[in-house]
Amino acid sequence: MLRQFAGFALIFALLFGLILHYKWGLSWRVAYWTWAIGAGVCLLGQCAPKAVLPVYIVLMAIALPIGAVISNLLMIAIFFVILTPIGLLLRLFRYDPMHRTFLPDQSSYWIPHQPFKDVQRYFHQY
Repeated sequence: MLRQFAGFALIFALLFGLILHYKWGLSWRVAYWTWAIGAGVCLLGQCAPKAVLPVYIVLMAIALPIGAVISNLLMIAIFFVILTPIGLLLRLFRYDPMHRTFLPDQSSYWIPHQPFKDVQRYFHQY
């Protein structure tokens, strides 16, 4: 896994150097330094993967809380922007796709059906 991190370090350094130059307008000298650091981490990771373990741990410690916050924010946004309006529309039009109405005079909610004759159907579920 650390060898993969070393390869990622080189790609990250190349992209980060381009971003520093084009987006933030920093000189090419800064981009060259980031590329050199990324290449050094990549070479170090390929030769001695355990040597890049501290860098990996620090970056993962930074990325973990960022990932937790972003994923929770995305789930909240999906819930309130997509699922809540759908649920409100279903309630507004009184549509119940699961047929959850309570019928007190019924002894069972079982819906009878015929089993499939062709067994091959079970091998093609989708």
